[in-house]
Amino acid sequence: MAPKPGKNSLCGQCREDFVKSSNAISCELCEFWFHPDCQDINLDTFKILSNKKTRCHWFCDRCDSHVISTIKSLRVLEAKVEELEGKIGNIEEKLLGLKSNGITSNGKVSKQSLQVLYETDKYSQAGLALFLRITGIPVIEDVSLSKQILDIGTVLGMDVVDSDIQCYRLFKPKPGIIPPVIVKCNSENVRLDFLKKSKLLKGIETYRKCFIREELTPLRARLFSYCRKLNSLNYVSTRGGKIICYRKKDLNSVDTVGMNTPVVVSNPNDLEKLGLENIDYKELGLGDCIAAA
Repeated sequence: MAPKPGKNSLCGQCREDFVKSSNAISCELCEFWFHPDCQDINLDTFKILSNKKTRCHWFCDRCDSHVISTIKSLRVLEAKVEELEGKIGNIEEKLLGLKSNGITSNGKVSKQSLQVLYETDKYSQAGLALFLRITGIPVIEDVSLSKQILDIGTVLGMDVVDSDIQCYRLFKPKPGIIPPVIVKCNSENVRLDFLKKSKLLKGIETYRKCFIREELTPLRARLFSYCRKLNSLNYVSTRGGKIICYRKKDLNSVDTVGMNTPVVVSNPNDLEKLGLENIDYKELGLGDCIAAA
């Protein structure tokens, strides 16, 4: 059978269109369609592969070389997910235990409960280890989102293919609003490559409005935004799901070494390392959770 017009309707190899009578086969990984001849598939083999009763899996030549590494990565991820689920399960038990005695007399959550919240957030962030968030990618009709991401990778000098990424927009496009794109990389190397080379986009007119960063939990995303607004900081970035803050040099400070040392922020408690006396917990989404001292 041939693909429906408008969705990967060109051969993934020769880029020629399919005629109604031509045979075509779809790769399970990249979901592109191919002429059997372009993949050196003879007619007998094609009949077997296209027969639903045989339940054969087929990958194009390009994806086939990545299948083994992808499966290995998935197995590693599954093991990590199981480990994280176990840890989160233990934390949920702690939360249930705190539900009855974790509320103070004024109806606010105790500091002990907040600490459990921060611990849960830490494991939630670990589950996002291979994810990126890209903003500023325009919605282009008839151009798939994955192709746009691959084009960015090409511009950055990366050797990235369809099987290296999975991507989706965070919500449906709205008038005047471009939804962020969430990208799941199949390996840490691909993710790091995007992050290390992302600054190059600023020098390219087509992508100068694009911004690539690690995907963060809602709490850490608010922390990141909060730190970027602080006048005392010169630069704020993320690394391994943690917010890295670089302070402005204070010529009157005697601790010049400390001023050059980046401050790592993983939860609101770490903001004290920046010397903040008044923290706006409401902006961090915790305004109703802070118990009176």
